[in-house]
Amino acid sequence: MDLNETPHCRAQAAKVRARNNILKALAGTSWGQQKETIILTYQALGRSVIDYAAPIWAPVINDTTWKYLQTPQNEALRIPTGCHKMAHTDHLHTETKLLPVKYHSELLAKQYWLSCHRPHHLCRHLSTESAPPRNMKGTLQKCNTEVVRLADEGINDI
Repeated sequence: MDLNETPHCRAQAAKVRARNNILKALAGTSWGQQKETIILTYQALGRSVIDYAAPIWAPVINDTTWKYLQTPQNEALRIPTGCHKMAHTDHLHTETKLLPVKYHSELLAKQYWLSCHRPHHLCRHLSTESAPPRNMKGTLQKCNTEVVRLADEGINDI
């Protein structure tokens, strides 16, 4: 099983960028919606794309892949706030009251894992069963038992 989620995250980031154009249209120049309305629209259209299957891929992706997802969110948050690219991302998240993508996705993953512990949850077996034994590659330690057996049968060093 390939746990490289980078292609999935890049595709999701492209979807969010396309949906950011809707936010730009809503913001308008001579008219436009309120900041809160545009933020709620982003949460419905853009953030929901990022959150799709987050409990599955959030625990396994690396920091570079997080940046693929954080960048379109930053672009989306600049639209209702009017912040320039020079504005720090912490300011964007504080003003819009949204968590960065990494923290939000990890929060969703933790919530899902905790919900798996509920008695009637469909995935309860994931949280209660022990992990299956790993199929590990052979090591020199594994070969030790075979070497000892050969030495006992009378094969000695020459």
